[in-house]
Amino acid sequence: MKMPLVCRFPAAPQARPLEFHRQRNGKPMNQRNTMKKHPRTVLLPFLLAMIAFCGRSSLCMSTGPLPEKDSPVDYHASKSFAPLYQWAWEHHRDLHCGEGRVVIGKLRVEGAGDSLDGVATKAVFAEHGIFVAPLYAGRTLRFVKHGFEPLDVTLPPMDDGTFDSVLDLGERTLRRLPEENTVDASLDLVLPEGIPSARVELWTGKLPSTWHDDGYDGDAPIEALAIKMESEGGRIELHGLTPMPYEWRISAPGCMAVRQPFDASRRETLDPISLIRTKTATFRLARFDQSGDWQEKQVCLDGNARLVVKDEPDQFGQFDDLRLTYRDENHLEAFFVYWPNTFDDLGENGQNAFLAGTGGHVQPAPRGNHDASILETGHLYRFRCPQRNLDLLVSFTGME
Repeated sequence: MKMPLVCRFPAAPQARPLEFHRQRNGKPMNQRNTMKKHPRTVLLPFLLAMIAFCGRSSLCMSTGPLPEKDSPVDYHASKSFAPLYQWAWEHHRDLHCGEGRVVIGKLRVEGAGDSLDGVATKAVFAEHGIFVAPLYAGRTLRFVKHGFEPLDVTLPPMDDGTFDSVLDLGERTLRRLPEENTVDASLDLVLPEGIPSARVELWTGKLPSTWHDDGYDGDAPIEALAIKMESEGGRIELHGLTPMPYEWRISAPGCMAVRQPFDASRRETLDPISLIRTKTATFRLARFDQSGDWQEKQVCLDGNARLVVKDEPDQFGQFDDLRLTYRDENHLEAFFVYWPNTFDDLGENGQNAFLAGTGGHVQPAPRGNHDASILETGHLYRFRCPQRNLDLLVSFTGME
């Protein structure tokens, strides 16, 4: 059961849970993902931002004690462990209300020495493989690496209200998966005419939730590259996979990038993936209260398309944008990371009707994957998100 926040602080509006990342010293941390040149970090609720910005001020209660020096792992040998441990305690106390544990330990990979390359987890690593993670009651902290047995730490559901609970795992090892326990996977890839080859990558897939929501620490290596290759299309066969979630990531110049998750443990037959050439979507935007001032924008649909809906950055240099995913010739999915948000469909010719003051039939836009709104060409939408002070008219005028 999700507990209320500490009563001394007001609850803040939530960002979309899948997009939570933490902050340190009041500044957003970079998310470790494939968009390394343009990291996108979404802010935690105001409570956590205030705690981080105040530099662990007098508003904060005392944190849990550092592990004793006679612990199985010498945490004091790591210079970065103490601040990570302190932040984990603050998160555990203020957002988890003490339900769960602060998990610490040291991870090794069999046959890899001190290297943690290819490991994915929602814990944060300090030096020497030492890690820390606030783990909510009933959640699972998982460590995965392609070709290795996953390592899980699961807490039972509970409501003990304690604030001094630490789970010291000591030293743990990711062990190579015996060949007889690995699985195979295949995929049929179809390339457009004139596209000679595509870059095919296999990444580790989605990890289980560790927080009270589906958030995670922006410094956590939540995904890792497992395999990469070039393909001229046709059948792609892979062997030696761990029975766990993965994700295909396929791209080619002039085509929309594709990300397709699958669970290797199910040994399911995957549908063929057909790359589609990039398209250009055209929009007209205006503030709802200034609907005579329209701005036209074009977005290249390359698989990572974003429509900026507010040209002024916030105090952290972040721009509000819609993440656009191609659905078919007449539809796009538009996802906004802050929640709640709404798209009201004013229908075809809605712009003329709106400007003429005649209104028209208004209905919510249908929802797609992960609560993304489905937009149709030729329709006008009113997009609102109170948390970001957004009230806009968005006209999806065409796609070619």
